[in-house]
Amino acid sequence: MARYRDVKPGLQDVASYQTSGAPFVSGSINTRANGDAGVVVKFPSVTQWVKIINRGNFQAVTCAFSQHGLAGSAGSPSSTYNFKIPDDDGTDPAHHQIWLEVKITELWLRGSNNVDVIAGLTNIPTASAATSYGNSWSGSIGVG
Repeated sequence: MARYRDVKPGLQDVASYQTSGAPFVSGSINTRANGDAGVVVKFPSVTQWVKIINRGNFQAVTCAFSQHGLAGSAGSPSSTYNFKIPDDDGTDPAHHQIWLEVKITELWLRGSNNVDVIAGLTNIPTASAATSYGNSWSGSIGVG
């Protein structure tokens, strides 16, 4: 009879996404601290979902799933591998946040001096998403 030892969940482990995620919170992130290089939030395991809240006054935040996605194609900031969350102008903060059901290990941010990141974590190790660029989706189609 075959026995499975040291079997670890991977990216396709459905049960890891069906159960509630372990909480992860990082608040008041100043994504302007490193200038155009941005700031990376590294998750301790693969995420189940992520919520990004931009609380910066009159400062949109650019978000990407890899460093290359944030930098843009050949260093151009107008890359299609990132997206923006509008600034908080004090009128309706509900429009300045986004909820994503994605499995990521890193989130790259640039542009706002006050961003909160909340995530639900799976028990899947970040090494499961490793590529030649490291534990992120760098090099994937649509990611950068």
